[in-house]
Amino acid sequence: MKAGWEIKKLSEVCKLYQPKTISVEMFVEDGEYFVYGANGIIGHYNQYNHEDSEVLLTCRGATCGSVNISEPYSWINGNAMVVKPLDKNNIKQQFLKYYLISVDWNDIITGAAQPQITRLSLSPLPIPVPPLPEQERIVSELDLISGVIDKKKQQLKELDSLAQSIFYEMFGNPDDSVFPLQCLSSLSNHKLSYGSGASAVEYDGKVRYIRITDIKEDGYLDDNIMSPNDYEDKYLLNDGDILFARSGATVGKTYHYKKSDGMAIYAGYLIRFIPNQDLVLPTYIYYYTRSSYYHAFVKKSAQAVAQPNINAKQYGELQVCVPPLSLQQEFASMIEKIERQKELIKHSLQETETLFNSRMDYYFNS
Repeated sequence: MKAGWEIKKLSEVCKLYQPKTISVEMFVEDGEYFVYGANGIIGHYNQYNHEDSEVLLTCRGATCGSVNISEPYSWINGNAMVVKPLDKNNIKQQFLKYYLISVDWNDIITGAAQPQITRLSLSPLPIPVPPLPEQERIVSELDLISGVIDKKKQQLKELDSLAQSIFYEMFGNPDDSVFPLQCLSSLSNHKLSYGSGASAVEYDGKVRYIRITDIKEDGYLDDNIMSPNDYEDKYLLNDGDILFARSGATVGKTYHYKKSDGMAIYAGYLIRFIPNQDLVLPTYIYYYTRSSYYHAFVKKSAQAVAQPNINAKQYGELQVCVPPLSLQQEFASMIEKIERQKELIKHSLQETETLFNSRMDYYFNS
């Protein structure tokens, strides 16, 4: 333990409780105060049950262990555990927030069907309590690093927005495009095809298994790499293949596979489109699937049942504007420059996140 620091049980320095819950039906659309649930703001209400800003810990559901800070004068529902310092002169709120972010919740979360964190499991957690000036110094350092992380993430979002705005500037909105329309299936020399039904196993260092859950909202793949337990060559991806998610909450999501991703096959809940590059370039098709026109197509095509679904035949019927190849090449060249900038920022972001995690580990786990 560091000199001058104490180790306390969380319940010795904080009050832990779940407030009264109000139902969604009670929410007021233009209510004066925020309502906080498991994952932050979920609505508005005309009353509040907390005057002060509070540290909130998600205590139910898939996001158990997530940490939020409420606004003053808010209604906090019981899906969030309030972790309130008993003495503000002993524990700073921001220090408490960073401590909770540092905790590995795997051994504390109970319940298989419905993960939860209880006051009983939370109470004995050991929390380091440095002198107040030291807490303030730690918070300042971590705030600075997390601020840099936020700026880099914002830069990536802005570059994504730039890429999409270039798409609209060069090709217009597909709804009123001057370019000829063709269905997606006619823009490939191959049928749109479903992926492998193999099971996912630990990465073997050779073949990656791309599943529907691996594709993130930003168009990149998750860092948790898996391999198939077995595979056939027909499922191996080619540089430029486009993958479409066909089922579930992520239906319509797409991924542009590149050779730099390494050898990979794709799973059964994905559909592969192989562009005929004499007609359309992969980069153009991928950004076409990020347009408002495509999102409207997905919304209309996904079957309105418990499990939304778009099959290969439906994807094949997607109407695609086909600009001259020279214009697509010009667009792809611009996107390549943007992607290079993004890679530099992503590398810097990873280094900054590593630094942040290292400092968190130093202060809270050593």
